[in-house]
Amino acid sequence: MKLRAKTINNLPRNISKISVLVILLILTLLQSSNLITPQIEAGFKGQPDVVNKVSEQAFDAVNAYRDSQGLEPYLWSDAAYQEAREHNEYQISMGRIVADDFSVRCNTLKSWGCAGNVAQVGHNSEKPGTKVVKIWMASPGDRRNLESNFKYMGVAGTKSGKSWWFTMIVY
Repeated sequence: MKLRAKTINNLPRNISKISVLVILLILTLLQSSNLITPQIEAGFKGQPDVVNKVSEQAFDAVNAYRDSQGLEPYLWSDAAYQEAREHNEYQISMGRIVADDFSVRCNTLKSWGCAGNVAQVGHNSEKPGTKVVKIWMASPGDRRNLESNFKYMGVAGTKSGKSWWFTMIVY
């Protein structure tokens, strides 16, 4: 903050401090509305060495569900995927499904709002990415996140032991 205050105090006199604050506010609003945040277009575009097939399966299943409801598809977000993957690692370390610290993940995404779903699926499921979406559809709160008006999504499926751990983040 001190650096910013010092910079504002050293501005030429014809630019008011309020003008600078208004510009900063506009830039923040544009970024939060994703008008200036680069994202990947609709459809799965993750790199094969970064995003596994189960994550792709879940992403496609969520968007198939959204299509069946007449909703626009979510756009893939590498940043949300990374946050979801890290949350899976956290869940695995805890040995249970946990839905805490999503506000931290929203802040990392520089979003004014986000939501998330978590789940655990048995390793013997034929299509765990599809199965997890069916689990989320059966829960009113999770289904609400599947049907939300957010624009971007990252979903990660991480295998550990006899389970697949899933986290979906939308913003």
